[in-house]
Amino acid sequence: MKIDTVTSTNTSYEPGSIHILEKKLLVGTGSTALSIGFLTPAGKSRMDAPAWINGARITDGEYFG
Repeated sequence: MKIDTVTSTNTSYEPGSIHILEKKLLVGTGSTALSIGFLTPAGKSRMDAPAWINGARITDGEYFG
């Protein structure tokens, strides 16, 4: 997976944890959370985070890895 358009936030979560807040995809890094705007899943086209959340059926609190 290729991650595009990332913004740092003032929120902190456990490293690798995934959080969905107001249709935003947040990923914990240990110090701050990153808000992911766009990403490209392996073998797929670039998409915005809300589209990926819907297609991947991710729930709040899951982990990357």
